[in-house]
Amino acid sequence: MSLDYPKRKITRLKSYDYSLSGVYFFTICTCDKTALFGAVDGEEVRLNELGKIVVQAWEDLPNHFGYVKLDELVVMPNHVHGILVIEREDDRKGTDKAADKTGLVPTDPKRFGHPGAGSLSTIIGSFKAKVTREIRRMRPDVSSVWQSRFIEHIIRDGEDLCNHRRYIRENPAKWHLDKEYK
Repeated sequence: MSLDYPKRKITRLKSYDYSLSGVYFFTICTCDKTALFGAVDGEEVRLNELGKIVVQAWEDLPNHFGYVKLDELVVMPNHVHGILVIEREDDRKGTDKAADKTGLVPTDPKRFGHPGAGSLSTIIGSFKAKVTREIRRMRPDVSSVWQSRFIEHIIRDGEDLCNHRRYIRENPAKWHLDKEYK
């Protein structure tokens, strides 16, 4: 029996090693963009008990991934934006990966799409799993929390970082412009 899955656009850079030290912006949406995590009141997000679970899981990430540092986060009613830093001692010494300073590495086509240990996908997957587990423990009626994928952007320099931080901080004030706003 053959299963035909819809063709989805690959959003990751094929030749980039997402386990390298770097600064990464990400967006994760809830399943069907359902407003699970609270509401926006004026320009401020009012998190409900499920939204608070997201924040707790975020704050817990460095306890599970010692090389992860947290930067900005905003939990919106139906999505999350964040910036996290992967900082590995070996990468700073230049002995860990066969990559130049761009992070480009030869890619094994058989492995592409399968996250490696310690990669951004593994970290986000762990975060999503913990949030889902805690929400289901509290609310067994919630079957699906997240969409299956997430959007990422590799922060390239200080200006890029400032722009993404500003975007995160200003996101609640722009909620009424969101086409998924309900």
